[in-house]
Amino acid sequence: PYAPDPPYVREWDCIPATEDNRKKLYIVIAWHEPRKNGGKPVIGYRMQRAQGDLKFERLGPDTPLDADQLEYEDKDVVWGETYKYRVFAVNGIDDRNDADVSDFTVVPCMERLNSTPAVERVDVVPVRKDAIVVKWDVEVDVIAAPITGWVLYANTGLRDAFQVVYDGTAHPEVKEFEHENLVAGREYWYQVQAVNYFGGGPMSPTAKFTAGLGPDRPEPPAARLLADGSVEVEWVKP
Repeated sequence: PYAPDPPYVREWDCIPATEDNRKKLYIVIAWHEPRKNGGKPVIGYRMQRAQGDLKFERLGPDTPLDADQLEYEDKDVVWGETYKYRVFAVNGIDDRNDADVSDFTVVPCMERLNSTPAVERVDVVPVRKDAIVVKWDVEVDVIAAPITGWVLYANTGLRDAFQVVYDGTAHPEVKEFEHENLVAGREYWYQVQAVNYFGGGPMSPTAKFTAGLGPDRPEPPAARLLADGSVEVEWVKP
């Protein structure tokens, strides 16, 4: 199968234990089915984990996880350590080929960073007279839980309240959205929110875009033959 998208944190508890609370720390890693199965149904998944800068090793049982199991609870974690997780899909064809592994997701097991980062910049790019593409990203060095998706909010161009126009809470790899059917003359406002295990982060700064239409069609041009045999063409602005 093709490589799945990078896994993400479904749930976790990396707050250190105390004398009164001898709890066990854990990280639940989840993933989505690969977009292409290579021509045969996916029959399972294999997980790998690397601690800090060490090499990746098998995580979980020797046999692949079931095809309908799209998450795994890692109970062997230590507060203060950083872990990397990646996943393979298995369909019985070349199942040990590491080239088909997902990109890894970095998960620091520390409670001091239990927050969701803010999207610092949102850009709008016109693509048609009634549509734009909204693009965003976030730059963070380390966060407690990886970003698992995004929510894009917009108004209707009438200085009204924001509403959800794109719910990408399960697609962290998608960082743009084409907003169509804009009405000429309206000013649209956009904000983006990053999402991870801790919920939605702060709203991004507002990006604004005034929709417009192309110019009217000009009148037919006028052409006249010059003495040197060339043709002069003239027209007026619409």
